[in-house]
Amino acid sequence: MDLVKKIVAWGCLSWAALLAIFMVVIAFDPEESPQEKREIGLGLLILGAPPAVVGIGLLTNLRGSHQKRLEEQDAAQEERLRRIVYELAAADSGRVTAFKFAQVAQLPADEAKAYLDQCAQDFGADYDFTDAGEIIYRFPT
Repeated sequence: MDLVKKIVAWGCLSWAALLAIFMVVIAFDPEESPQEKREIGLGLLILGAPPAVVGIGLLTNLRGSHQKRLEEQDAAQEERLRRIVYELAAADSGRVTAFKFAQVAQLPADEAKAYLDQCAQDFGADYDFTDAGEIIYRFPT
């Protein structure tokens, strides 16, 4: 459906642009009288303005739809990551490492650590460190 909207929108805008070019050409045509220029220009404006409005409206609608889809994807990703943190914490008495979280969530290490840091702040988690220096997040259970 979005593809059809894009095609229609760009078709409308192309039509409006073509008529705008004709208006400019006629405006500078020395063979046309001022009265004919006004009449032809008005006719082209009447034929070009509605498709331009439709094209702009469709593109605006598509942009809004795209933004909404991105927000829904972000919300779904946030829910997925929270669920993983909950499951990992429940499985090991509230203890979660960035490595394990990154592995299960399939995130790069820096993103996993940043996400866990935010969760730790949100839930008041404590920190422990392994002998290798890795952070263990201890979430309240």
